[in-house]
Amino acid sequence: MVDFNSIKSERKSEVFKGSIFTLSLWILFLSMTWSRLAAEGGKPAVKKEHKSLSAGQWSEPVLLEELNDSANDIPATRPCLSKDGLTMYFMRDGRIMEAYRDAPSGPFTSERAVTELDKGYGIWVSEDELRLYYAHYEYASVGRRIRLATRNSKGELWQDVGTFTVIHKDGHGQIDTSPTLTADELTMFYESNRTGIKQLWTATRASITDGAGNFTQFENPTRVIELADDDEVWTPYIAPDGLTIYYGAILYGDTTRNIYKATRPSFNDPFENIEKVGISTDLYWEWMPYLTDDAKTLYFYSRRANDIRGIWVSHKIIQNVIVDIKPGSSRNPLNVKGKGMLPVAILGAEDFDVHSIMAVSIRLEGVAALRQSYQDVAGPEGAGPDGFIDLTLKFKTQDIVGTFGEVNHEDVLTLVIEGVLTDETAIEGSDEVTIVGKHKPLNQADINKDGIVDLADFAIISKN
Repeated sequence: MVDFNSIKSERKSEVFKGSIFTLSLWILFLSMTWSRLAAEGGKPAVKKEHKSLSAGQWSEPVLLEELNDSANDIPATRPCLSKDGLTMYFMRDGRIMEAYRDAPSGPFTSERAVTELDKGYGIWVSEDELRLYYAHYEYASVGRRIRLATRNSKGELWQDVGTFTVIHKDGHGQIDTSPTLTADELTMFYESNRTGIKQLWTATRASITDGAGNFTQFENPTRVIELADDDEVWTPYIAPDGLTIYYGAILYGDTTRNIYKATRPSFNDPFENIEKVGISTDLYWEWMPYLTDDAKTLYFYSRRANDIRGIWVSHKIIQNVIVDIKPGSSRNPLNVKGKGMLPVAILGAEDFDVHSIMAVSIRLEGVAALRQSYQDVAGPEGAGPDGFIDLTLKFKTQDIVGTFGEVNHEDVLTLVIEGVLTDETAIEGSDEVTIVGKHKPLNQADINKDGIVDLADFAIISKN
């Protein structure tokens, strides 16, 4: 932590002052980025963190036949689902399409061709559905570039506002396509053939718009080399937090395109833990993945048996488990100032052996356990030991509190535990805690303590 008062008293030269100014600027930038990420999605009181789950097992894929133009044998491709699950943005015969439904799990019952925009190649829509990123073929000497369209409210027509020219390398046959962005829209991944084969690239920017309200360019295009060295990869999907990526590839002796997943612990780390997603069998072509934010529903394009093509949907197979936070307690009080451990048990039963859990995969609100053991500590509905061995876990209390947003005394929060079994079946369970005390996340760059990090804080830093 940088103590700006100490720095002020210890400055000895203008050179040192300049160094502190630069360091302060970086702290402000990183803190503002943290603030944006903390505000994205989820329930207000709990800030979700990355959960490192296996690719797991998935249900048998189902074709969304209503999105195809069956009369002309034209399949739907490149799915992108709205956050409320009611609008599917996709491509068909090169045209951007919108399809609508009344419930997140129901069929799409109507559609609209986005004729106000030229044909596209890969789309991504912002969480508020007011910005649409898409690739467009312009002309031979330029190739295919990524563009932006906007609208003022949902239901209005889209208006094209420009091209991301900085990241594009002009040239005959140059293809930049399939954009996918983090929730804050400051990091973009996309497919490009600028090295001669299709591979994944990433670019960043500091803000969505500039001071005049114009959209800002992405810069510093960088190849995501750890996902494929000499192999072709296609159509990325990046999770909202930027820590999990899905993409299509032919790897490790595959004979067809399959969907792969990779994770990283932070933005500064390379992706690792590459694994094939469970729906991919190497019997059919599967790529163009899009996942819901909870990573439980996967939409993708596939060409399957009898040349049946289109957008398919599959659901992660999840086994529910019974979780008991602070076994023996009914209210489960959690002191936000507590310095000890938070005990949690996943309960065993006659038909569930907790030894089948891959213990290292367990995360409580994204936090790994520090210790684990096997003992009978509780039964269902708050009962005492019931004769079945439970998996008991100890989490550092402050690590769990660190995932919270602002909470108040007597707030009741639901904490979710996730993991996988040894056969890669996902497991999930939850229990409630009652907050003791008050907690508000600290932000060291909020110099004037007004609850936000903005230019006023930067002005104070620069004066000191």
